[in-house]
Amino acid sequence: MLAWLARLRQAGLRVIDPASWRGLVAAADVVIGDHGSATIYAAAAGVPVLLGGPLPQDTAPRSPAELMAAAAPMVRADTPLAAQLCEALDARGAALSSAVASGVTSKPNRAAALLREQMYSLLRLPEPPDPCTAAPVGPAFPVGDEGGRW
Repeated sequence: MLAWLARLRQAGLRVIDPASWRGLVAAADVVIGDHGSATIYAAAAGVPVLLGGPLPQDTAPRSPAELMAAAAPMVRADTPLAAQLCEALDARGAALSSAVASGVTSKPNRAAALLREQMYSLLRLPEPPDPCTAAPVGPAFPVGDEGGRW
């Protein structure tokens, strides 16, 4: 894949390690993406989203991808990208966030506690008394020959 992007990388594109995408989403002002999970999670978290292309025809009805496509604008070739980014920031996507989040989870902000409860139950062990908290998201880092520099 890096070979396919060689010209774009020489022009300044940085490809991130797939395991570190959450850091970019957490730090993003706007996400331009496809209908995949990283873009869906960004929208569910309240990050404004612009879609890079149309929804695939075989997308499941009422799926998070379909909910996102119904509410998120698509990048338009006839409008300067800077203006579209400003529009996305101004809209802030509260409706998008709640629509997509409802398709991603029925228990917002409770995943860590629910998963811990289930795991301890399966192991037939008592849960620790301290509250369950999620670890902070780490920074994103590039792959390839960038040497770890942005």
